[in-house]
Parts: sequence; C-alpha cells; structure tokens
Amino acid sequence: MAPVKRFSLAMLLMLASAQLVLAQATGKLLITVTDSQGKPLANVTITIHDTQLVNFKKILHTNKKGSATHGALVNHLFHLTVELAGYQTQMLTIQIPAYELHQETVVLRTNEEVIAEAEANDPHAQAVNRFNRAVEYLNQGDADQAIPLLEESLKLDNTIHQTWLEMGKIYFIREKYAEARQHLLKAVELNPGLAVAYRLLAAIEEKSGNAKEAERYSKLAQEKGGVTAIDKFNDGITAFNKNDMDTAIALFKESLQLDPNWADSYFQLGMSQLNKGLNAEAIVNLNKYLELQPNGSQAETCRQIIKALQPK
Repeated sequence: MAPVKRFSLAMLLMLASAQLVLAQATGKLLITVTDSQGKPLANVTITIHDTQLVNFKKILHTNKKGSATHGALVNHLFHLTVELAGYQTQMLTIQIPAYELHQETVVLRTNEEVIAEAEANDPHAQAVNRFNRAVEYLNQGDADQAIPLLEESLKLDNTIHQTWLEMGKIYFIREKYAEARQHLLKAVELNPGLAVAYRLLAAIEEKSGNAKEAERYSKLAQEKGGVTAIDKFNDGITAFNKNDMDTAIALFKESLQLDPNWADSYFQLGMSQLNKGLNAEAIVNLNKYLELQPNGSQAETCRQIIKALQPK
C-alpha cells in the first residue's frame, strides 16, 4: 500500500488561505456599447483576452440595451476587441479590479463617420472620395450625377489624373471636343502613360481635321498600350479620306470587333459601305449607330440616309 501523505494543521490552513485568496481576487465587468449619438448597439461582439493567461478567451454579445457582463474575471490586464459590421472596430486594454465591478463605455463610429473625420483636414482624401462616388454613377451610366462630383474633386485636388481622364471621356462622348481635349491633355501631363487618353486625343484631332496630330497621338497610344478599337477607327478614317473604301470597311469592322459599342465605327462603316453601293449593309450599321447614339451628331444624317434608301 502506498504511503499516505500527511499534512500538518499549519499546512492545511495555508492551503485553505491561498485558495480563499484566489477565489476572492476576481472582479466583474460591465461594458456598454453605443453609437456616436449615444444609442445602444445590440449584438456587438466583445472578445476578451487575458494578457497573463495565453489560452484565456471569452466572447460576449451586447443585449438590446447595448450591455454585456462577465461575472468573474481575475485581477489581470485584459485586451478587449469590440466589433460590429459597418462600424470601426475598437480595441482597448482594461484592468479588472479585485472584488469590484469595472464599468466601461465604448463608442463605435460608422465607417462613413471615420472616413469623414479623416477627410476633414485632408483635401486629397476628400477629392478621392468624390472621384470614387462619381465612378459609381458612371458605372450606372449616369454621367449627369457624376460630373458635379468630378468637378468638386478637381477643385479639392487637381493632381489626380484619373479625374481629368474621366471628365475628358464624358466631354468626348458628348461631342464637346474642346473641353475633352483640355481635360485629356491635363491627364497625360500628370500621367504620360495613359494610352486611352492619347487615343481619344487622336480621335478628336481626326474629327477636327488635324491629320498629323491625330497620327502623332495614335502612335503614342500604341506605344503606351497596344492597338485598340480607337486605333483601328482612326486608321479607318485615314483610309476613308483616301477613298480606299475596302481598307476602311475592314478597319472599321476590326474596330467593332475590339469594341462592339463604338458608335462612330458603325456610322463610318455604314458610310463606307454606302460608297461601295452596299446599301443593305449600310442601313444595318446606321441603325446600330442610332441605337447607341439616338441624339448623336450623326443621328439626323443616319435617319435621312435610311429614309432615302428604304424601298418606296
């Protein structure tokens, strides 16, 4: 039989005293979470880590009153992470007092509030924010809503090349070529590698009858970003002006393979086919131009040609 360990009365008293101290050296935590307006936030996740006990981790959730409690935490330092979707996560360190209740109030701000505060003294951040909002409207096809935001962006910070580029695109689509040129030139001044800006500049110069400038911008565009629909379109215009309709037709078709929504390519393809006597094909492409640009500068010309070519 194994010998029985015997403890003296003094040892037993010491052990009992130590256990009593450990049992008593705990405190309570009451944490309340509100938004920036003081409204309680429910379902906030609160993760508690003990800085002295590596494996200690507790997760709490606030109730409808924005509160959460933990009834027995030892007298240690704790790291708290307070998080809720749509709000900026807060992290704090607290000391739990022995035998007492520790109360903590945490204010969570929305992501939008944090961004607004960061922007308050940062014009560049404000400009970027307005640019990003404008792009959302542009992706929805709503340039009217985008333009004021882009203009505000430029007033706040006129060194963002993307803003100049997007304004240039809008003016180009709206056939305001002088304004488009101005914005695109500023875009390439800020970023000489913008192939798309050079392509649009080439198209503007071609429409303005500046063949040499159009060719120069086309070469720059190809150097920066390879051949695109605009390059093929510009080459097609050159062939059309030389009365080489076969080459022009081929180039406009290549342009449309690269960008099926390039309205001007449909118009020029239709006009090239008309010059070749391919009336049926011309009507199809002129109608496609009207579908994409019903109020475009060539819309009335398309309607008159289509009307004249229709069987009596």
